Amino acid sequence: MRLKAFLTHLLISLLVGGCCWLLIRYWWFPGPFFAALSADGLVRILVPADIVLGPLLTLVVYRAGKARAKLIFDLVCIGCVQGLALAYGVWVIHQVRPVHVVLAGNELYVHRAVDLPEGAAVGPFWQAPIWSILPYQNAVQAEVDLAIAALQGQLPTLLNPAEFTPMAGHEAQLRARLLPLSASEQANWLGNRTASDAAASPGQQFGKIPMRIRDHQWFAVLDMETLNLIAIVTE
Repeated sequence: MRLKAFLTHLLISLLVGGCCWLLIRYWWFPGPFFAALSADGLVRILVPADIVLGPLLTLVVYRAGKARAKLIFDLVCIGCVQGLALAYGVWVIHQVRPVHVVLAGNELYVHRAVDLPEGAAVGPFWQAPIWSILPYQNAVQAEVDLAIAALQGQLPTLLNPAEFTPMAGHEAQLRARLLPLSASEQANWLGNRTASDAAASPGQQFGKIPMRIRDHQWFAVLDMETLNLIAIVTE
């Protein structure tokens, strides 16, 4: 019975942890965002700890002959602690997920949920990142807008989702901002993926555009035709 209780708890933990991993990996942090925003490290800590901790505690407290009321109380306490720990970890990851990717001039700005002012639109709980555009001519204008808004104590346009225009219908503007990759950049940044894609589609081309995440400067690599995000890399 002790082993059965352990395996049952382990199976439940695996199912719950697997669902959380799928939500985080494919909805909150799709594609290259998973590694660029360090979600992979957070998940490696959260999911294994939650999966292992609860079943091990069940294995420790589950003893034959133990009073039923005491056993139920112990298992309920373990379940509550495990559930609260998982909920807190998922909430932390939820707060640092990318909610908006905004083209402002010649740069992409990635806004995490925690970066936006309280009450700003971040979409439903399961929302994947939303691609949008702002009518800046270049990134300097966006930075000037941020500085002026800070001095005036106002919400800058760059951090106000209500001002964002959905990317749909404006893809040409993003495509026009993309710079072609050099042969060395394509080899260094995309590696084997580029080679396999080139074999499957010889005419496929990739472009790069500066991307700002928090205070870090990256480059986003996109497919020139589909505008799918392929990679997020540093220089």
